[in-house]
Amino acid sequence: MKIVVLDFETFYDQDYSLSKISTEQYVRDLRFEVIGVSIKQGPEPAQWYSDPLEVHTALNAIDWNESALLAHNTYFDGPILGWRYGLYPKFYLDTMSMAKPRYNMTCGTSLAALAKQYELGEKGTDVVQAKGLRRPHFSTEQLSAYGQYCCNDTELTWRLFQRMREESQHEYKLIDQYIRLFVEPLLHLDGVLLGAHLDEVLAYKQVALTMAAYEVNMEPEELLVTVRSNQKFAKLLQDTFGIDPPKKFSPTTGKVTWALSKTDDEFIRLQETAEDDADTTLKTILDARIRNKTSIEETRTQALLGVASRGTLPVYLGHYQAHTGRAGGGDKLNLQNLPVRDTNFEFPIRQALVAPPDHVCVVPDLQQIEARMLAYLAGQEDVIEAFRRFDAGTGPDIYCVTASNIYGREITPVDVKERFVGKVVRLAMGYGMAWKQFQRVAKRGGTLLTQQESEQIVHRHRAVSKQIVNLWNQGDSALRCIIGHEVGALGKHGILRVTGEGICLPQWGRVIRYPHLRFHPRTADESAFFSYQNRKKQPRIYGAKVVENVTQALTGIIVAAAWLRLAARGLTVVLQVHDELVIVLHRDDVERWLPVIREEMVRVPEWAPGLPISCSIGYHERYGLAKG
Repeated sequence: MKIVVLDFETFYDQDYSLSKISTEQYVRDLRFEVIGVSIKQGPEPAQWYSDPLEVHTALNAIDWNESALLAHNTYFDGPILGWRYGLYPKFYLDTMSMAKPRYNMTCGTSLAALAKQYELGEKGTDVVQAKGLRRPHFSTEQLSAYGQYCCNDTELTWRLFQRMREESQHEYKLIDQYIRLFVEPLLHLDGVLLGAHLDEVLAYKQVALTMAAYEVNMEPEELLVTVRSNQKFAKLLQDTFGIDPPKKFSPTTGKVTWALSKTDDEFIRLQETAEDDADTTLKTILDARIRNKTSIEETRTQALLGVASRGTLPVYLGHYQAHTGRAGGGDKLNLQNLPVRDTNFEFPIRQALVAPPDHVCVVPDLQQIEARMLAYLAGQEDVIEAFRRFDAGTGPDIYCVTASNIYGREITPVDVKERFVGKVVRLAMGYGMAWKQFQRVAKRGGTLLTQQESEQIVHRHRAVSKQIVNLWNQGDSALRCIIGHEVGALGKHGILRVTGEGICLPQWGRVIRYPHLRFHPRTADESAFFSYQNRKKQPRIYGAKVVENVTQALTGIIVAAAWLRLAARGLTVVLQVHDELVIVLHRDDVERWLPVIREEMVRVPEWAPGLPISCSIGYHERYGLAKG
């Protein structure tokens, strides 16, 4: 298969640019214009084409059915080739995606940074000088210089590909699938439902604001400014309620700042205090803050409405976005954080994602895959056996088993509170969660626990999960091995190898890296800890967090491998959300393909013999109603 390297140069200005709008909107916009394109085929130098007819002729002269498209950001050049010229290659390659496993946390993955890293040559800056210029506005000299700049980028991309191709070849097929989601979209959006949802979101925020404004005798507009400002909101708490506003130490700035985010522990405790004291006025004010501080729900819905007005939904799933190797959302629309359900609104946004006419969304979801992998990696055989028995239909579900171990008596689904505690323990406590956070998580699910109850549950769980606790200790040892450039192992079954480079995963040559890992000895002010460098941040890392990293990395590999097997069998995956895939099938083909989908989803990898894998499958024309 021939590799064709492309780099499009396009019009942009102050308001119409990728820094202001998404790639999807940019390429589909009426203002879009190709200034030119450089094309490289084989060993010959890249060629620049600018005249629209020449561009069209040059692109159509390539046999895309037998060619792979290579660009540094194929999420940009691929849509232009497909949406603007109707040309779709046989395969997609992307040097930015190829570089992410190694450089995402250090020098970054821009073409300029990578060219410098590999000493490939200089990337020019002519694109800055083209700002605001339509193609007819370029002088002959300017257009020639722009062409040279573009051809240089294309040559750099090709040389970069040559340097990285051997170490990245295991990731090619996955990168191709991710880019295909974006460039060749199939999911439709229900604009009517999205519009209704937006109206409801805005109405709910306004009601919360109006009620709070009445309580504190302020105009809604004035209160809106107050709840959106940390400084003003802190003053409101102090002046109106006599509350000393909570503060925290910011690891980013190194300074003390307000702890008024809905995820801050002190702010959560403030909400709990208001609820426990039945302080309706304070509860109303805090609710107004939470509902009006963030606009994520309305901006996401507005963004989806915009996409719906332009066409089908391009799904951006970036390769190796997370430290663990998991893919992640992007292009100013993260479909990875869509809520499964919304307790405040009748309409979950997932229901607006619709299959093409006469098709359905088939959604296979790996059940409790993280909990299963954690127990397997730790060698917690009683938990593994409980999963096996449940899958075989001969035992209770794992949440009842967990709760039974905690309470020392048999728990059944009838014991709603105890089973819920078992669920929280199994899903959230495997990575070292302490009693305070556990108590808070349980409360959010409607289960109130005293401090004594929470402490006892955490203690009991750790007592009956000794192998998992031991795995956390092994995580600390792994960090020491990395610092000392020693060779070691992590977990049972020989799955994970530790070297000075990081934690080596069993597939695709992946490595979890902790660049510039350091150990900070204990001082008079704080306990000893590890930290590493992640671009401009220095996050802390500890044994239980390492276990979380490797567990999520391994489960991510299992899901991705299942995707590739399904694609190899001719199925079209249109979306991945964590441990579930979304496959589009014609209605008449569903029953025939369901056994195949289940077979591939639960296939046990060679590196994890004996790992119990279970999968639920549902289907519906709407993604949000297709859960099994």
